[in-house]
Amino acid sequence: MPTQINTNHLWCQLNLQSWCSRITGLFLIMASNLSMVQAATLTVINLNDSGPGSLRQAILDTNNAPGANTIAFQSDVRGTITLTGGELPITNNLVIEGPGANVLGISGNNNSGVFHISGAITVTIRALAVQDGHPPGNRSPSPDGAGILNDRGTLIVENCLISGNSSRGNGGGIGSAGGKVTIINSTLSDNSAQLDAGGAGSGSSGTLIIINSTLSGNHAGGRGGGIRNWNGENQLSVSNSTLSGNRASDCGGGIANDGAMTIADSLVSGNTAPTGNEICNSATFSSQGHNLFGTHGDSGVTNASPQASDLVLTGALETAIGSLANNGGPTPTHLPVTGSPAIDAGDNALIPAEIATDQRGYGPRIVNGTVDIGAVEVGATGPDNHDEIVMSLEEPADGSVYSGIANVRGWAVAPSGMQRVELYVDSQLFSNVPLGGRRADVGGAYPSYPGSADSGYAMAFNYSGLAAGSHTFTARAYDTSGGAHDASAIVNVVRFASPYIADPAAIDLDQATLARSGHTLTLQNLRAEGQPYTVRLAWRPAVQGFAIDRIDTLGRSAPDLRQESNNDQESNNDPTSAPVAASIGPNRHVATLSAAAASNSIVMSLEEPADGSVYSGIANVRGWAVAPSGMQRVELYVDSQLFSNVPLGGRRADVGGAYPSYPGSADSGYAMAFNYSGLAAGSHTFTARAYDTSGGAHDASAIVNVVRFASPYIADPAAIDLDQATLARSGHTLTLQNLRAEGQPYTVRLAWRPAVQGFAIDRIDSAVDCTYAISPTIISMVPVQGGNGRVDVTTQSGCSWTARSTTDWITVTAGTSGTGSGTVTYSVSNNPSNASRTGTLTIADQTLRVSQDHNSTGK
Repeated sequence: MPTQINTNHLWCQLNLQSWCSRITGLFLIMASNLSMVQAATLTVINLNDSGPGSLRQAILDTNNAPGANTIAFQSDVRGTITLTGGELPITNNLVIEGPGANVLGISGNNNSGVFHISGAITVTIRALAVQDGHPPGNRSPSPDGAGILNDRGTLIVENCLISGNSSRGNGGGIGSAGGKVTIINSTLSDNSAQLDAGGAGSGSSGTLIIINSTLSGNHAGGRGGGIRNWNGENQLSVSNSTLSGNRASDCGGGIANDGAMTIADSLVSGNTAPTGNEICNSATFSSQGHNLFGTHGDSGVTNASPQASDLVLTGALETAIGSLANNGGPTPTHLPVTGSPAIDAGDNALIPAEIATDQRGYGPRIVNGTVDIGAVEVGATGPDNHDEIVMSLEEPADGSVYSGIANVRGWAVAPSGMQRVELYVDSQLFSNVPLGGRRADVGGAYPSYPGSADSGYAMAFNYSGLAAGSHTFTARAYDTSGGAHDASAIVNVVRFASPYIADPAAIDLDQATLARSGHTLTLQNLRAEGQPYTVRLAWRPAVQGFAIDRIDTLGRSAPDLRQESNNDQESNNDPTSAPVAASIGPNRHVATLSAAAASNSIVMSLEEPADGSVYSGIANVRGWAVAPSGMQRVELYVDSQLFSNVPLGGRRADVGGAYPSYPGSADSGYAMAFNYSGLAAGSHTFTARAYDTSGGAHDASAIVNVVRFASPYIADPAAIDLDQATLARSGHTLTLQNLRAEGQPYTVRLAWRPAVQGFAIDRIDSAVDCTYAISPTIISMVPVQGGNGRVDVTTQSGCSWTARSTTDWITVTAGTSGTGSGTVTYSVSNNPSNASRTGTLTIADQTLRVSQDHNSTGK
């Protein structure tokens, strides 16, 4: 099984670690001769163009590594990797396993090629979008292959979208010089080449095989709008594929063939060229039959003879297929229309043996007894009826360690819209997870999926309510069409004897011995409710703070804790019972609420953040809300500005017991993860506004103080360095002096927080004495029609600041946050009133006052 490794230490992780410290040089010399070296899997963890955790770095590492390696992507890596440092050179055997062509794209930024494969190697690229490639004219050996250039290698492209690439030479999408290219279940669309092969081209005695794929909207300035197969020694095979809407300025709108070509079960229709709209042939053409060519009774095939079983479309293209669109699956396709002659007109015997589904992944490939012509099978359905659902379980992460209260969170989308998300713990249904949290990133990735921008699901979960040891968490998402899909993670729970420690004074560090290394802290002889433990904390990006990842008891092992927890009435670990969720300390008071309180129209609580508390990093906004008529939604306002809806519907058995007659009271929890470090340091007001189904509304608010590092998010644990820190402890607090965060020194204090059942940061002091100044501080009489302005911020390097408007007619247009000196720009809207007005912006904790002239006409 491939080994998961850090891309920065590839050589020292290939199951030869013991050699590294002694004979690294010898290993580098001998590695190429070691037949037993195990292949490695490198995981890309960010969208960066270069540097640690990037795709470029992973490829560079595999280029220098022995064996055939694999590159995978962390589940939260989605969007677009934009190449600013040139194309990605691949010189060694490699498999790139993407998360989906509709999830992650690699962009050449219209300034370079994307992938360049060199030498007699084997490369597989799966489940990615390759887009916006545009290599320079002087690229060596040629400007061909704007999306992918294959120079003598063996290339497999599977479940990919190759789109929007443009070549100054040949091969807009894919260009191959020799070697072999196989394209499976992929779409090549809207690519262009100044010379030949708008979509894909093969030359220099190469082989090009296209199976179950779509080529649409590609353009060549010369021959072969979709495909160009050069010279007599080249081999081209096309099966179960669709070519439509491609254009060539010379010959062969769909395909230009100068080599040996076979085609079967394929639709080549609606392409255009001066000669041979569909296929322009000048060499060996072999139809294996059951293809659909041309439009309006013209096959569009020149210098070749179709078989008797081949069909010619008698009408317009629209009578055969629809436009290129999202018809399910990860890539766009042309779906046969009702009554299309392509339906049930193929030959089952011609389907390649490895093909069980259509291009979308829908199956079976044969419906109604006979395969359809082209890449899409009408009537096929997604695997297990859930392929339409795309989802992620972001927390807990697979293989992680948890203690105390943290989140279960992620996102889920589907073309038909989402219905609900359920949480299963160790295969037992625990509860529904509130769905509907703001996810602008997902909305950007899936703009056509209903509700994608509000597709987050989240709930607080007390992991310490489970027994110590391994547990499986499964989020099951249901769409409105009845499909379901799972995402799972296996986590290890570490815990104290008690599942919930409400009193911070029950945590005693006065006798503890403290040690630090890198981004970890070890607390030996910590006392929890009088019992001694050794506890380790490590920086966890998911919470942007220090999380407990190990608890050892003195004289007892993890199984002892498991036995104790099973005998503890308060820590009942039955996932269908209340204590795991309802043991979140402050929730317990709900069951004793008075009848008078229950008689109010809306009864609600904002449990986190608590009023007067201090927050840093990622934590929760959570609480509950009930009403006699039932609840409609909960909104979150931060400093009086609407932030988003908060997912509502989390399990709250305690609230259900207190308000049994209120609809949905047992599922009245609302919760979402919130990055408090995304706010400016200082005071902020959080307001949860609950609406019932009768139109009533009620607020619950808390004023909190935010402390933070200069960066709002520190993704790499190695960016937290405690090696030079001085440690001190008192009661339930820890002070870390000279902690380095991204190279900047800070003094940080952690304190036991019952709401998270762990140590939370409650103070961050920069070792740099930050002072701030803005210029100007007053803007007098902006014209009535409005205008734009600029403010300069002056401060020390490493000092962070934010800018926000406190007035609805003034908008910050750039510079909402920064580190060190910087600039803020803003706009002032038209003043429609007959009175002048004054507004303010808060920039780096300084106030800019803006006054605006009035409309003398009163209009």
